[in-house]
Amino acid sequence: MTRLPHRRLAATLFALLAAASMTAPLAAERIEVRAAIVQLIDRNELAAEDSGLLAELTVAVGDRVQQGDSLAVLNDAEAKLLMNQAKAELAHAELEAASTLEIQRAEQALKFRESEWNRADLTAKRNPGSFSLSELDKKLLDFNDAKIELELAREQQRLRAAKVEIHKNSALRAQQQWDRRRIRSPLAGVVERINKRQGEWVEAGEPLALVVNAGRLRVQGLIDVSDYDPRLEGAKATIQIEPLRDRVIDGVVSFVSTENEPRTKDIRIWIDFENPDNLVRPGM
Repeated sequence: MTRLPHRRLAATLFALLAAASMTAPLAAERIEVRAAIVQLIDRNELAAEDSGLLAELTVAVGDRVQQGDSLAVLNDAEAKLLMNQAKAELAHAELEAASTLEIQRAEQALKFRESEWNRADLTAKRNPGSFSLSELDKKLLDFNDAKIELELAREQQRLRAAKVEIHKNSALRAQQQWDRRRIRSPLAGVVERINKRQGEWVEAGEPLALVVNAGRLRVQGLIDVSDYDPRLEGAKATIQIEPLRDRVIDGVVSFVSTENEPRTKDIRIWIDFENPDNLVRPGM
């Protein structure tokens, strides 16, 4: 996206007045942001995918969690049993697929029948009458049957390999069903709220906990429609907040709305910034 050359936005928030001003030195112009407020970007209400009894609660309000951490566990006894059964069936199928005894036996039988047929055929040609036609037909039939038996053994091996893939999918599905009983955080942050206690029933989709990340925040406010410029998006910004006047925070314009607010005809604008020390709080 094309950015405005030499254009830098400066936003000043006044927490006590719940308002802010933002200036952009461009040909001595001034862009004013009204009704500005600091908001969370990463905020997630966690819910269980399945219904069940809350068997374990592994966090408390205020705990810091990483992405993927387990916060709670629903009763998973049945799901664990099915998962272990699926894994055992997969292991059994893999053992069967790894065995080549039937193919080896069929190969040995084929070699024997082929040797028998070759000897009989050679002898009959050298000594006519040494074998009857029915005896030669029988040895040729045994030889051809041995070929078929080897192909059947190989086909059975392919079928066993296919069954392994089926059991892999079953084991994966059982693993996923078991994992659905665990409520994991989709983001790194702090547990802000817990709605259930251990031993209580949880319905699928029911909010269980709230995890927020205050390490990355957003200033949302309004600018006059006359100041709208789509190239503002991506521009750098500096932010000053009333309780932290001695600090200047760098941010980036992440969004400039293309629509006017229905009543005021203003344009919404967002400025995102990093807040690693958590000095800035949502709502300022």
